[in-house]
Amino acid sequence: MVKKHDLMRATISLIAVIFVYCSDTLWSAAYHHLFPLSELVGVLFLYAAALSGFVFIPYHFISRKITLWSIDFLAILLSITSIFVILRRLQIIDAGVPLIVKIFLVVFGGGISGYLTVFSSDANLKKIRNMLTASALLFVFSPPLLVALTAERTEFPISALPSTSVAKPNVAIILLDELGQEAADPILKVLAEQRLSISSGAMKPLGENTVNVIPALLTGRDFSKAHPCSLSAVCSGNTVLDFARMKSPDARVDIVGFYHPYCEISGLRYCHMADPHAMKSSATWLSCVLIRMVYPAGLSYCNEQPFVVAQVNSARSEIYHALDNAPFWKEGGTLYFHIPLPHPPGKTNGNTLDEDYSNNIQDAAILVNSLTARLKSNFGNNFLLVVTSDHPLRPKLWCKLPNYAHNCELREQFQSKRVPLIMASPVDQLPPITEGDQLFQLVNSYRSNSPR
Repeated sequence: MVKKHDLMRATISLIAVIFVYCSDTLWSAAYHHLFPLSELVGVLFLYAAALSGFVFIPYHFISRKITLWSIDFLAILLSITSIFVILRRLQIIDAGVPLIVKIFLVVFGGGISGYLTVFSSDANLKKIRNMLTASALLFVFSPPLLVALTAERTEFPISALPSTSVAKPNVAIILLDELGQEAADPILKVLAEQRLSISSGAMKPLGENTVNVIPALLTGRDFSKAHPCSLSAVCSGNTVLDFARMKSPDARVDIVGFYHPYCEISGLRYCHMADPHAMKSSATWLSCVLIRMVYPAGLSYCNEQPFVVAQVNSARSEIYHALDNAPFWKEGGTLYFHIPLPHPPGKTNGNTLDEDYSNNIQDAAILVNSLTARLKSNFGNNFLLVVTSDHPLRPKLWCKLPNYAHNCELREQFQSKRVPLIMASPVDQLPPITEGDQLFQLVNSYRSNSPR
């Protein structure tokens, strides 16, 4: 006799195992503020309730025993095939697993699942369900547990100046996104036209993507395998950066940015993080995540590319507005400003990657020019402007996307492997930038050694 609580326990174990497959995507969505946390939790419960309701239909109208057997079989099979997910989380393997290995694991897992489901006693099946649920939930919530146990308290790398140093130069740090060193000529041109003293050099990027670079930039540690692992933390192997455990030692620091939870940093005077403003509802987004569990290519309606232009334009506009409101412009201090420029796409769809990137570089130059003019107007000669980037343009990434797949020819200067590091000031003779110089060390050295 199949009891309702056995079916409920089996359903819960299946839902818990499904969460294993979605866990990294869910933590990433929460970390990047793709949706409000309450909305994300709500839609998870909604889908779990919908799956439970779907299970009870065949239970009542077809066969209780077959329904229970099917749910147990799927839960055990998914738990076995989730070995891939676990190995990727442990960074033992990457995402590229040969198809023959996947087929073998599914066939092997199917055999084991069928055997356990058919030949296990009710008492043993109950233990298996409880074990699957507990193990799956432990896996899903292990990243924030790791953060809570291992994350160190760190400082935002702008050092505090003595209270008597109020006249020290004000610093604006513009962190452009995806600007290669050889593509930075328009930036240098507008700085020269503003009659600033310029020191420039090139750096090897600290990582391939923004998620790798920013934590490495803020900590000086290796985040080459970075992935979001809590609402405010990034993990890379045993290395953890929790923005909620970072503090600014200087109370006159303003941050405007996106993608990372900068505003979790304590001790800031002002902070604004631009949300990505997802173009799909959270329910549609989660359905696409679940579909990709069984069909990695996804469906056409899951393709985000038609919405990327609107998303990026929205983020840029929000960042411009927040930048205008920063206390820095009235009170001075330090401004750290991270914006998705010249990060593709362009302002409209339909252009080639080369056209969009070129236009975005010009927009970045216009931005730098306007900010430089405002710095001169507000602070006279008493400022330092620093312009750099997290990483150069990533053709391998962009050329795979539908809107650039057939329009991906790039001029040579847009294929740089390095990023610029530019310092500009109205009057000071700036020290030359050499290989190995780091952004925040240069800023701190300049501020502390300035005679003003």
